[in-house]
Amino acid sequence: MQYLKTRLSGTAARMAAVPAALCAALAAGAADDNAMFSVSTNGAIVTVRRSAEWTTSEKTFSQSFPDVATVRKLVFDMPDLFQFDFVPSEASDLPDGIEIASGQMRVRGADALGTGPLVLGGGGNGLYLGKIVARNSGMLEISNKVVFAHADSQVVAPGLADYPVIRSLGIANASFRPWLGRVSGDSRITLSLTGSDNEALAGIRLSGALKPFELGDGTLRVARPSLSPFFDYVGTAADRAASRFTVSADNLAIEAAAGADVELGLPIDMATATKTTATATPANASFENGETGWTLTKLSGAGEKVGVKENGGASNLDIEGRTSAGTHYCVMRCLHRLAANSPVAIPDAQGEWFVALCAATRSKYYSYGIEMKVRFTSAADGTVYYEKTLPARDDYHNAFTEFEVGPFNLPAGSYYLQFETTKPAEDADKWSILAIDDIRVFCRRAVQTALAKTGAGRVALCGIGASGAVFSANAGTLAVSESVLDDVAANVSDGGTLELSTGVSGGTGGFLISVASGGTLRLTDVSCSNLVANGSFEANAITDNRGFDALTPNGWTLEKLAENDGNRDGSGVQSNGCVVSSAHPWTTAGDKTAYLRQRTRLSQTVSVPESGIYRFSFARARRDYSVSFEGFTLKASVGGQEFDSVSTDPGVFERFSHTVELSAGDNTVAFETCGGNDNVGPMFFIDDVRLSKVSPLGELDNVAIDMAAGSTLLLDLEDEAEVTMPAFSVGGREIAGHGAAISRAGVAVSGKGAVRAGKVAATVIHMR
Repeated sequence: MQYLKTRLSGTAARMAAVPAALCAALAAGAADDNAMFSVSTNGAIVTVRRSAEWTTSEKTFSQSFPDVATVRKLVFDMPDLFQFDFVPSEASDLPDGIEIASGQMRVRGADALGTGPLVLGGGGNGLYLGKIVARNSGMLEISNKVVFAHADSQVVAPGLADYPVIRSLGIANASFRPWLGRVSGDSRITLSLTGSDNEALAGIRLSGALKPFELGDGTLRVARPSLSPFFDYVGTAADRAASRFTVSADNLAIEAAAGADVELGLPIDMATATKTTATATPANASFENGETGWTLTKLSGAGEKVGVKENGGASNLDIEGRTSAGTHYCVMRCLHRLAANSPVAIPDAQGEWFVALCAATRSKYYSYGIEMKVRFTSAADGTVYYEKTLPARDDYHNAFTEFEVGPFNLPAGSYYLQFETTKPAEDADKWSILAIDDIRVFCRRAVQTALAKTGAGRVALCGIGASGAVFSANAGTLAVSESVLDDVAANVSDGGTLELSTGVSGGTGGFLISVASGGTLRLTDVSCSNLVANGSFEANAITDNRGFDALTPNGWTLEKLAENDGNRDGSGVQSNGCVVSSAHPWTTAGDKTAYLRQRTRLSQTVSVPESGIYRFSFARARRDYSVSFEGFTLKASVGGQEFDSVSTDPGVFERFSHTVELSAGDNTVAFETCGGNDNVGPMFFIDDVRLSKVSPLGELDNVAIDMAAGSTLLLDLEDEAEVTMPAFSVGGREIAGHGAAISRAGVAVSGKGAVRAGKVAATVIHMR
């Protein structure tokens, strides 16, 4: 039998698996409390709902499940319940997963979640949000596939002690953005895209910083439609600075489907890309079998040895943190030694060796200064090959935290692994306590990482640090700005585009760009970063089966300027092919646009980070309709600067681009239609709204470019701007001169602005 115990205090409920004897004892005195919940089952699914009001006094509810072998799924459906804890004493065996139809689940220990998918906010066809909060969980690892069935469902960490690790994500609606991050404090979340069940994501919303974002081997797929930026921050500038990609793979692919426009708002660190080449972990490294395989001894001057303890167990000497590597850990007092009984076999491997482990201190001040020494001794002759002291933790961190010791070199052979605890002589006492767990020995080496952009969409990378890497733009557009690409090669294939904007340099080793025939190199002085949220209006789910909804686009304000008597459905969001645009203009930036009727204003306030020149651009089309558009105009404005009566041919989207000078702070982007109320036919479509900083691209520093005949050099610069390319060749032949010289060599040069290639020599005129 499997049992469910729910404990209530105010609006909080606690769910846990408890022994049968305890359930029986509770049931005798809790009959009245049972009426507060309804627990139903169809034999495979157990559903828990609140069925009555409760008082603020603590209540206990107990309920026995059917045979655990028949229960495949657990559903919590409590839309008015603020939070509840899920703390089973043993792993949940729920192959069809857990659905938080509504409410908040606080989880302690990854084993509580079973192996099936976690569906957040599935109740009422996604009408309610569901939330997972790590509760005193240390490094909670969620290996399940997390499916977001509600746009605002969340996985969050409440404080510094919690580092949830999410392995894979999915979404029930392509417009949803998983919400990850913190609810308070200074916490981090780790998101790994190494899982096999990753689906295309429309975007990820951060309410804090990510601990290293492990892309690992594999592909990050971005759906169409998608959002720009891909990472939408709710946090501060400090969050952005603390969040960073780290790449630990030989090959990384970023795939963006047609119409996707994605900005990776976190810097990518490829300069220190690494790969694990070998592991040599000692037996019983997580102490799940007690002290088997280890010997724990007391050194002089210390208290008696402690040994292996269990999460939440009695007499664990104030170790309040919980390990997520099983349920057991080894507790050592100051001046103790823990030694592996069997030697660890170190293979011949390329790279440097490290020891990783999780550690937690006692929740008392005198444990802060405790140190631990790691030692490798040759099994053949007793020689100490490596010895390193892990520094003491200098503040209160009772939760288990991962540490690495290394790097060090070990020749192939057998070695005994030992750990010793110590403190400064004046502070060495028996009350200092350290718990360790999840010991791993591995070899890591630097790798040359390949980053491939595939798919017809656009991906913008800002702040890359790469060394010895290979980039490729195989299809669509790979845009790079504010990046140091040291000893990096970039290959642009037929049909692919590499876009360079401000702040790109080749470091000391250089950045080599090769563009094949049919490929494009685009140079622009506009930043990759778009300040407008939901500028392509793809974040809204249209629920009306006609394909358009009179709704306010996410991130925007929509208002009528006068009572529009004939404006039946108002203004809102429409999709390609719906009744208002069938056989009329279709957008290529996703498949949704805003539509504006009669006298309407669509606006958004954006935060401009610094004063300067910005480019404001958007796509606009007029509905192709058999009515008069006389007197029906569209005004666009940004920061109070207005652009009046922009015009277009019926049925065609045209792009308008304007350079504006803006002050730092809040600035408003707005579109306003002016028309009569006599009919509903006239309509303007707005899409792909952008506001980006303009900075001179100037000279490409230590960037060498070789373009094939039949390729394209596309300039997207201000009219008076010029870009200098000191090292430029076509088919291996160096070119010196301006655009005309490049064109004569077989490269098509188009767009706005000017370009200069090579070292243009001065002309000397001798007069006699």
